[in-house]
Amino acid sequence: MTGRHGRARSEAAGDWSWFAACAGSSATPDDFIPRPTVLAKQMCAGCPVRTDCLEYALSVPWLVGYWGGTTAGRRDKMRRQRRLSLAVEPSEALTFGEGPTEPQRAVQQASEPARVLVGGPRR
Repeated sequence: MTGRHGRARSEAAGDWSWFAACAGSSATPDDFIPRPTVLAKQMCAGCPVRTDCLEYALSVPWLVGYWGGTTAGRRDKMRRQRRLSLAVEPSEALTFGEGPTEPQRAVQQASEPARVLVGGPRR
């Protein structure tokens, strides 16, 4: 069974892909890969499942072409921004002279490696 861009439909993509504007259209893979044509951009702009398509494309880093109204380069930037925003919340950032807050201490303790004594106590 084929789907978007004439490629085999992925079960991982989910049911939303059946409702994509490009599914079953006259568009060819050349419209989406490597650079999107005007037709591809117009299809994505009016697609009812564009958000689902984008989330799928963000979860599969090796996808090439135009997915969810974005290029592969744009999706790479979006992934980096997501990783950075998850790294440190501004409210949890330390200011000069402050120690860690209680939630930060809990995270630090949880991330420390467990200490295991091998061979019994030292004499």
